[in-house]
Amino acid sequence: MVNAGSESHGEDASNTPEWINEEFFKRILDKDESDNVKINKLLLSSGSSKIDNYASVLYRAKIKYALCSQPNQEKIRSFVMKTEHFEEGLQKDKLGEMAIFETEVRMYTIVLPMIKAKLREFGDQTVLAPKIFHSSLEMPRNIVFEDLLTEGYSIISERPGSLEEIKLALKKLAKIHAISYQMAQMVGIHILEGSEVQTMEQIGNKDITTFNKTYVNTLNLDDFVVLRD
Repeated sequence: MVNAGSESHGEDASNTPEWINEEFFKRILDKDESDNVKINKLLLSSGSSKIDNYASVLYRAKIKYALCSQPNQEKIRSFVMKTEHFEEGLQKDKLGEMAIFETEVRMYTIVLPMIKAKLREFGDQTVLAPKIFHSSLEMPRNIVFEDLLTEGYSIISERPGSLEEIKLALKKLAKIHAISYQMAQMVGIHILEGSEVQTMEQIGNKDITTFNKTYVNTLNLDDFVVLRD
């Protein structure tokens, strides 16, 4: 009998949608392992809290399982999952109108792989994003990544980034900008063809202008010593 457990960090994971369950992750593991698996334990925790104000809901899933062909050899995998906001309210309504989550999924599944392929043509092995194990633009929309914490990465949230960390981030961002600009010239605006993503004009200049003014007014170059110098 499968032993399912849960742990909670940040926001309570008890309000997790019913469809995020062992069967959901079993389908992902069956495909990735090219074999049927038996999940022994699923540990779900929240990857975000309500005060984070993220544009999506994050979960971390730690799974203990075994291949059906090797039932005595237990394996452990960890995933990070993002879903659209599902609780009724202003956040869900506004983000739904702007199709931000759909754009993000298409960015991870279409655009970034194209940029990665171009980098590899030049012998550049830069890693732009975590490996994707599953994505869906059908309701409920979601995307499942490898958990980079298990690869030694950490999240910088409680301290300013160091000079070296900022340099690495800007260097990677510069590569994305350069290649995406070339792609735009060659491919045009049809990279995301089929998407119902709205343009800024369609969303409405009022909301965007308000956001831009609020954001820009919070910036003070003197506060960013690394960039200033």
